[in-house]
Amino acid sequence: MAHLVSLGEFAAFLGEEPDESAGPLLEVVEATLEAQCGRSDRPFQSRQVDRQESQDGNGRSVLYLDYPIESLTILTVGLDPANLELDLDTADAAVTTETQGTRKVLLLSGTRTLLYHVGSRRVHRLDGGFFGYRGTPGDVYVKYTAEADQPEDASLAVLHAAAVIYRQRGIEEAISESSGGYRSELAKAFEGDPIWRQAVERHQVAV
Repeated sequence: MAHLVSLGEFAAFLGEEPDESAGPLLEVVEATLEAQCGRSDRPFQSRQVDRQESQDGNGRSVLYLDYPIESLTILTVGLDPANLELDLDTADAAVTTETQGTRKVLLLSGTRTLLYHVGSRRVHRLDGGFFGYRGTPGDVYVKYTAEADQPEDASLAVLHAAAVIYRQRGIEEAISESSGGYRSELAKAFEGDPIWRQAVERHQVAV
């Protein structure tokens, strides 16, 4: 399922009702953009309620989640449920929240423990601790509501590229150019499109 462009939006852009190939076409083009951006494992998404992530420990006081945070529900550090280094659950009476605009500080038993900003992926420990031992698999668990990650420029790039294919090349040819999950030939076809190129440059994940 494509998350950046709906069938209704595609129809409005085309000025006509598309045929049944439109859905698969939008999925292929969106996946191509994600691959070029290095985001195949963190695809563009609509709002996600109660998203759960398990991350490796990083030995740092800062952690980046996969998606921008709307609200954080649970964050734990440690592998043994009976002996967690940090156990924050906003349903717990011992956990309170200070709010100032988009800035949220979680306090555990009155101690300022965690900071995040609504709309940001960044979480910062304020208690002097760190997010697990570096390289320890699954040392950090997070449950949160993630804001929609559907950038307007990325949506426009998919919309424009899909329309070009729909009108000129056809979905069958587009799919046949897929290779190993990375649509290299299809991506090359968009390199001259400034809308596509700008979206890739803006959302490309640093290696």
